[in-house]
Amino acid sequence: MTNNFDSQRDEIIDRIYDLIIQPDKANDFVGVWESYITELSSKYDNRENATGLSDVILSDQGLEVHFARVYAILEGQGRNNEDQTGDQSKDAEALFKFDIDGTLLRANPSNPTIYAKVKTAKDIAHILSFDAAKNWGLYLKKTKRAPSIDNIELFALETGGNLIAHNKREDGSANIQIVVNDLVVKWSQRLRSLLKEQFGLTKSELQLLEKLTVLGSLETVTKQSTRSKNTLRTQLQSAFRKMNVASQQAALQSIAMLAHFCESIGYKERETSTTVNQGELVHIDIDNRTSVPVHFFGPEDGHPVIFIHGMLDGVTLTDRIVKALYKHKLRFISPIRPNFGMAISDPNIETAPEVFANQLKQLVKKLGLNNVILLGHMSGGLFGFAASPVLGRRVAGLVNISCGVPILSTKQFSNLSRRQKAFAYTTRYAPRILPALLRVGVAQIDSVEIETLMDDMYPKGSPDKIVLQDPKVAAVILDGYRFAVAQGYKGFQGDALQVTRNWSEYVNANDKPVLLIHGKHDPAAASEYVPPFAKKEGFQLHMYPKDGQLLLYSKPNKILGDIRNFIDEISAGASGQSSS
Repeated sequence: MTNNFDSQRDEIIDRIYDLIIQPDKANDFVGVWESYITELSSKYDNRENATGLSDVILSDQGLEVHFARVYAILEGQGRNNEDQTGDQSKDAEALFKFDIDGTLLRANPSNPTIYAKVKTAKDIAHILSFDAAKNWGLYLKKTKRAPSIDNIELFALETGGNLIAHNKREDGSANIQIVVNDLVVKWSQRLRSLLKEQFGLTKSELQLLEKLTVLGSLETVTKQSTRSKNTLRTQLQSAFRKMNVASQQAALQSIAMLAHFCESIGYKERETSTTVNQGELVHIDIDNRTSVPVHFFGPEDGHPVIFIHGMLDGVTLTDRIVKALYKHKLRFISPIRPNFGMAISDPNIETAPEVFANQLKQLVKKLGLNNVILLGHMSGGLFGFAASPVLGRRVAGLVNISCGVPILSTKQFSNLSRRQKAFAYTTRYAPRILPALLRVGVAQIDSVEIETLMDDMYPKGSPDKIVLQDPKVAAVILDGYRFAVAQGYKGFQGDALQVTRNWSEYVNANDKPVLLIHGKHDPAAASEYVPPFAKKEGFQLHMYPKDGQLLLYSKPNKILGDIRNFIDEISAGASGQSSS
């Protein structure tokens, strides 16, 4: 067992660095990580947890260092939808500006964790690799002795990546300054094709150069590779000869310029003819500081249903769902929760349900809504339960579609899909690793290979995979993924913290009728746990035997018909009480 764990651990360390430049490989990595964390956590699976997050925390400082390093590199790279190459000489983008004596003139660090200790030019050496630190000292001496605007050099960071430093004449004076920036190369298929076509680089040479631009030095690349340093050096020299350059610095400068060229002429992702229905978007001010983006769907005179999105589904709908809303006279009112989409950012992810409940109370009051139905979709169901007692009499009932149940034991994770299981166990037992794992997920969603995420979430042959063959449904799901990470991973992290614990306190505080709508083949909420939960709590349960998690998209008319009938039953019950 120990040898197997060691082998898995080594493979995890080797693979995680590949994700920096190949986010489309995230599925393979998640498979290895899920196997490792699941087996490591298995002895705790029967451990009941009645209070919240588990007190059993797995700690591996060695692994945590590697995950933290990858997280720092990905954060330093930024997002694929941002302009990352740009003009490296712009003062507004400069990390640091020093005079030739090394005095700090201006600081604008992109990553405070890495650059916080830089107070003088000499301090830069502390964050560089060993060889780069020596070269930095020589660079400073050269600049002080004979400053020249042609003095441009690259320096490898110890944590991965490169800094580019050059001398610049201060505007309107004869003074020479040292300007330091991140050297960030935005790799794209266009850039890879250009390098391959113009220089005849092989696939392995391209991969080596790509790793070099990210990790900074051949030494660091070697540590994350199964090949020897001599083999990699020979391969690198071959790439240099093809590119007609004599050094790593010259190669990276050429690649950075070509990357900028690719950006300037534009690089388009695969185009799709399928669009999603966003309804009517209105930004509603609920107080002097907070504006909530709200999407409205369906007839204006329809019964008000507050649609509460989950962590990956978003608020956009298919035209079939919108058509069913009109048929059943339902009005979807879909607020965007903090940390998702274009909503406000809130660092208090531990209290996310309470924060959203208070926002929703103000929103419902501002809109003058009564007898609303709180519809929680996927993880949004937990937030519906949390909001119900806060909204009080304005709520008529709750409906949860494809929502899980409170986690009384982590044995309930056993039936999750591979990706969901990996995140669930990491959240519960290795929380310090979770941010890096989530950041890798963000990089995958940002990439043009986002469809591979759906393949891992919904395996081939599953009911959900069949539903996704409809391009209109697939477009909505992909839009939901991008919506989830529009602000990074905080929204997902907040939901993960909640859904992987025992959230029974929200269920117990609710006194309104509840309808659970569930697909038997839902990969996130095992059907064996849902019926006992519904029976124990006295909730209605509509179980669809041939469907999975995406049953709202596969059977919109039937699902919304269930909700309409539920509303009519509540209304009939209220009328009966009034007449008696």
